[in-house]
Amino acid sequence: MTPRAEARVVPDSDRYWCVEVDGDDYHFRFPTYGKAAGLVELLSELKEGDGLDKLVTLVDVAGYAMGVCWFNRGYDLEAGRPPRLDVQANNWRDYGDAVIDELQERGIKLAGIMKLTNSLIEQLGERLGEVDEADTEGND
Repeated sequence: MTPRAEARVVPDSDRYWCVEVDGDDYHFRFPTYGKAAGLVELLSELKEGDGLDKLVTLVDVAGYAMGVCWFNRGYDLEAGRPPRLDVQANNWRDYGDAVIDELQERGIKLAGIMKLTNSLIEQLGERLGEVDEADTEGND
């Protein structure tokens, strides 16, 4: 991670959230609804496989999702901006791995990575639930 020259201001909006891991705050921003839907599709892969294969998929998916939603006040990711998601081409895997590597370099262990991942899943689910609510309200 590269320290930002000036701390980013995190807007006071439910689109942004913070997760504390090992005394440090990590800020994220809900992406566009289209990107979020793609992340949910990718996160569905977590149900497949077992053992080491499942762990590799988990950390790659988690890293990609964190990179898409990253909005940290004090640090930019050295991995840069995430590539456009192409699930079939697996173009997200190397990026996801690079993000997880940065978190590990920062000292975050697997339990912390899982805490960040669970937060992402929860936030994506909550915000995408608004789509169903909007569709229901539009049909009244």
